[in-house]
Amino acid sequence: MDREIARNFWHELFTAYPCVEDRILEKDINELSSRNRTLHIDYDILLGVDFDFAEEILDFPEDMIPLGCSILKDDANLSFAPKIRITNLPNTDEISIRDLRAAHMYKLIQIEGTVRRTSEVKPEIVEARFECVRCGDIISIIQVNSQNFQTPAVCPNEECGRTGPFRLIEQSSRFEDWQNVRIQESPESLRGGEMPRFIDVILREEIVEAGQTGNKAIIVGVLKAIQDTGLRGKKTTYTKYLEANSIIIREKTYEDMELTPEEEERMEEMASDPDIHLKIQRSIAPTIYGHENVKAAIALQQFSNRQRLLPDGTKQRGIYTFCSSEIPVSQNPRCWRMQRSYRPVGYIPQEKGRLPQGSRRPC
Repeated sequence: MDREIARNFWHELFTAYPCVEDRILEKDINELSSRNRTLHIDYDILLGVDFDFAEEILDFPEDMIPLGCSILKDDANLSFAPKIRITNLPNTDEISIRDLRAAHMYKLIQIEGTVRRTSEVKPEIVEARFECVRCGDIISIIQVNSQNFQTPAVCPNEECGRTGPFRLIEQSSRFEDWQNVRIQESPESLRGGEMPRFIDVILREEIVEAGQTGNKAIIVGVLKAIQDTGLRGKKTTYTKYLEANSIIIREKTYEDMELTPEEEERMEEMASDPDIHLKIQRSIAPTIYGHENVKAAIALQQFSNRQRLLPDGTKQRGIYTFCSSEIPVSQNPRCWRMQRSYRPVGYIPQEKGRLPQGSRRPC
């Protein structure tokens, strides 16, 4: 698509869609500020503007989305650089982690999975300012590629023109928040004895710390890759990763749940039953015979205990931790997967290897 045509479609979306008197994004654009620079756009809205325009965003996101940010800044007369985050891609563009292929490289795609691991939030330099040690001239360089730190080649000062040395001025450089999150296929989507696949996802700015381990997440982003290296240098293979554009946490925590008066009344009635703990234990994987200790441990983990504050100021989190050593040919994984389907937050680690039948692994 011609760049000028794309500019016209973005301009129409921000100023005249579906009509000038009733713009669908007017309220969201008016709420933008230096503290809230993000505009979320549902993909269905882009389809309503023009089908080819929406498809172009999927095929060339690294050209089209920055162009939209530039148009939004001009149309809304913003003094800061806004961010556009796209959500709710169609099912045809939601791809399983194990089905990611070379054909999806540098395309805007959507994946769904469970947060397996999160890194600490780190500052990432996005605009580096250098000082030429010889003449004192200041040079700004936008860091386009996050994998390689770019430095000045020569001093732009015509009277200098030297190749350095250059000193990085960190105090006046611009940084953004950065976080690496590992997303794993959900256990319920696996078939038979398949091992879950995973992919690393890069989060930036306000979407860092969006989820915690065990959350189910829907992520829209651009699939990229970094070249593998070996003892003899670079290889011909690449490791995939996803650079997130938006992330939605699909599950709620216990604190976010709202109960109806009827549900609260029913729960109080059940709480007065002296055998309620046995009933809960028996309701876990009822089609699996035995494994009472495993089911009892799962029931305890569902409810845990209240957090306690000791006199010396230390806290006891009140969460039970359970380690099962019944490895050989047991129904433990099925028990855990069944309770995972109705637990707001949970994560089932996968074994790297199995022990022979009849053996025990110390806990």
